[in-house]
Amino acid sequence: MRLGFEQISRRGGGYRVALGLQYDPVGSSGDNSSYRDAYLQLAYQYGIDPLVYGIGAVVYLENVGNGGLSGWGLSYTYLQIEEQQVAKTFDASRAELYYSWRF
Repeated sequence: MRLGFEQISRRGGGYRVALGLQYDPVGSSGDNSSYRDAYLQLAYQYGIDPLVYGIGAVVYLENVGNGGLSGWGLSYTYLQIEEQQVAKTFDASRAELYYSWRF
């Protein structure tokens, strides 16, 4: 889940700032552990109708169609978490296929 603000000219560059919440089950099938993280996402974006490209704390590509209020997107975020108490790391990276609404 993510809520954000973006500023982009009709044909050109801009930025996106978003606050999000990620929840993932972690561990083997017998382990009931989970991972929850609130995150801040910052990205520079560039748009050429009907596509918007972005890079920053995330890499994404969105098809916004004719500039309407919604569109499909694909993103990838690389994130490694280190648990210092048990000296373990785990991969919290994610790929997303999403639908977004703009208002």
